[in-house]
Amino acid sequence: MIVPPPSLDCSAGDCNQNSSVTINEVFESVTILLEEQTVSVCPEADPDGDTRVKINEVLRAARNYQIGCSSAGASGGSGSGPSAVTLSVRDTSPVPDTTFLLPIDIAGSDNTTLVGVEFDLLYNQTKLAPASVGGAFCTFAQSETNNHFPSAALTVIASPTSPPPPPGLQRMRVKVLDLEGALEGSPAIVQNGRLLSCWFHLAPGVSYGQTTIVDGELAFASTINGIDVPTAISEGLVTSAQPAVQSFLPARDLEINDLVPAGTNCPHTMGGYEVAYAGFWSGKNGLIRRYLLHFDVSSIPAGATVLSATFEHQVLVHQPPAQSLPMFAGQVTRTGWLDTTANWAKYFCNTNGSGALSWTAAGGDFTQQDSVSWSTQGAGHKEVGVTSLVQRIVNSGGQLSMIVRMLDDSSATQDRYVKIATKEAQGSYEKPHLDVTWRP
Repeated sequence: MIVPPPSLDCSAGDCNQNSSVTINEVFESVTILLEEQTVSVCPEADPDGDTRVKINEVLRAARNYQIGCSSAGASGGSGSGPSAVTLSVRDTSPVPDTTFLLPIDIAGSDNTTLVGVEFDLLYNQTKLAPASVGGAFCTFAQSETNNHFPSAALTVIASPTSPPPPPGLQRMRVKVLDLEGALEGSPAIVQNGRLLSCWFHLAPGVSYGQTTIVDGELAFASTINGIDVPTAISEGLVTSAQPAVQSFLPARDLEINDLVPAGTNCPHTMGGYEVAYAGFWSGKNGLIRRYLLHFDVSSIPAGATVLSATFEHQVLVHQPPAQSLPMFAGQVTRTGWLDTTANWAKYFCNTNGSGALSWTAAGGDFTQQDSVSWSTQGAGHKEVGVTSLVQRIVNSGGQLSMIVRMLDDSSATQDRYVKIATKEAQGSYEKPHLDVTWRP
């Protein structure tokens, strides 16, 4: 994906907000880029607000310093960046318990001026560990890189603090600054495309799994109206093990409540409705309400690494509107419940009311293992991270039954609840879903 060149944002790098950028403020941006200081010393060095400074943001600050940019007179520009520039990891298939070089190659369009490269290596820390050889984690491709890019400066941050790596992975950040020269030809520019290599040690007794590169960025220089403007290309990184992204709707869902606490009139069920409540509603005889969902994630192979998993849903009503509510999501330990028969007291009964099977505890059987708690306030789209829970379910059959409830629902005495759109929701309602990013 090619990201268009940014408009002329004259606030970038203006640490003291006086509508101009000095050379000292550019240096501040550089020290934050190298993670020698935090972004709090100059929030203006981070225009996109992601709490870290990247190469293209330093270039914005440098541009504002060079052209004496004033916020009062800023004007936008237009243009397009290079058509294709990629980084790729070459699989060298090392043997266990050895230190090896992981080659990182680059390819791009003719006559594209490359001014910087920044990317994160995410690696499986149970198999791989960065290795320092000769005092360096990474090295340029022999002398040819210096012939092409004589002023290149290589910085490696072995364990950057932001953002935190996904579960089971570790992050290493590589920054190559002050590159000069053109990418002449495609794909070979330096030793058949080699930009640099990084040292890793493969643990004993394990097979090599392809390291994945993600979160990468390439920064370029182009000219718009005579002004050098950095153009960022993201998601331009290719590997042999790209993460997969899947979205799952619930196979079944329903609300259970204590309106019939003794479980009489079985089946008494709230399945099939477009909404479900979680919390306490005094208007219905002290009703406690909880929301059950079941997701089938068995299409993700057992042993896969779940990089992220998010339970997304829409809260239609939040009561009280301005008060935070403590919420909980965890695994229901019985997967045999049906949305056509389950209720507060029983997880199964036949349609004629016979053969009832009771929960161990009324209101649903669930475990605290890998559960999540959060505070919610106000209506709208909500996202809840459930990565650890989904990882465990993937490795144990792929069937996730989940309960959503207010933590203190059983002790509440006033109306406190959320009203959630279910899988039966129609129109503009957002159906609940589980978004999972994973790799083999």
